Amino acid sequence: FSGDKLESRAYWANQLIDLPFLGMDTNACAGFTVCPATPNTKQTYRMNLPISKKFPT
Repeated sequence: FSGDKLESRAYWANQLIDLPFLGMDTNACAGFTVCPATPNTKQTYRMNLPISKKFPT
C-alpha cells in the first residue's frame, strides 16, 4: 500500500470495551517510520511504549 499518513494505536482490551493507551502518539510519521509509505518497500515501525505499573492487568 502507499500512504502519506500512517497511524497506530495500542489498546487495553477487556470484556466490555477496548481502551486506548493515553499519551501515545498515534502519528506513525512523527519519527517512528519513513513517510510516505511506498508499495514494495520494506519499512520498520518502532515505538517505545512504556507500561506503567498503574495500568490494569
